[in-house]
Amino acid sequence: MLETDQGSTSVSSPTQMSGCWGFHSRRSVPIRVASKVVRLHVPSWRRASRQALQILHVAPRLLPRLLGEASTPPTDFICVYRARNVKVVLRMLGDLPPDCRVALWALDDQVPVLARHTIGAGPGLRIVLLNRLAASLAAEDRWLIVGDDDVRMPRGQLNLWLRTAMYAQLDLSQPTHLARSNASWQVNRQRLVDYVRIGRWVEAGPLLAFSPIAREIFLPMPEELGMGWGVEAIWASGVDRGMRFGIVDAVGMRHLGQVASQYARSEQEAMSLRVLGQLGYASFSELHDERGRWWLWQRTPPWRDGVVS
Repeated sequence: MLETDQGSTSVSSPTQMSGCWGFHSRRSVPIRVASKVVRLHVPSWRRASRQALQILHVAPRLLPRLLGEASTPPTDFICVYRARNVKVVLRMLGDLPPDCRVALWALDDQVPVLARHTIGAGPGLRIVLLNRLAASLAAEDRWLIVGDDDVRMPRGQLNLWLRTAMYAQLDLSQPTHLARSNASWQVNRQRLVDYVRIGRWVEAGPLLAFSPIAREIFLPMPEELGMGWGVEAIWASGVDRGMRFGIVDAVGMRHLGQVASQYARSEQEAMSLRVLGQLGYASFSELHDERGRWWLWQRTPPWRDGVVS
């Protein structure tokens, strides 16, 4: 649990987690130097080269054959949305499994077309609202997707992601960012030579999935974090306790919007740095360690056989 007293934040329990938007600008990569968060410019040519190489990505075509009859797990979906992003949310809902349960919160105006899934409306902190949404859906051994209202995936890849997460035994996972996506970290950019990378890092947005075990351990999320910046440092302890986190390169997402445009960014950055320091990390990059890959030439994830390579 995070306890806040006159601006200070302390971590008293690594088993209680929270979600966050993360932080980035459209063409930048955030890093921490001398206790500050700074941003490095990402040249436009790099974006163009990533997009050109996208046609070489064969993982989405090869992986379904390897998964065979692996089914999509029972899943719930929660999202806090703004009226202006209704089309993006509708597309996401259309990609969800047919039996998926949905709970939405309207941050401003409730949209009629989403009314049957919307359990409430009004402003609020992200962690508080997500907790409310998650609590409205009894876990019942179901997976949970937490999504932003400004992210989309190529058609068919959401189900492929869920099947992969279950087959690869990932407790916390997310798709990688496509070439034109607004990404916070280079580690979350899509690689073309593997299906999954495992380690201690899964970013708390814009799209992530909790296994039933992770859902039980990580929810409810500590609301003292507000918007939840720095939560990845808290989540990392789950790996040391036997959980498996994975970034799924076989599928991609495109984050369409800017992050932290609706609230005080500086306060959230300060919060994340305090959380890092209290957990003994000098920077977020320490969490980006890679502990194994499921390479394109491997039929199954090596960790399923007890060996990580």
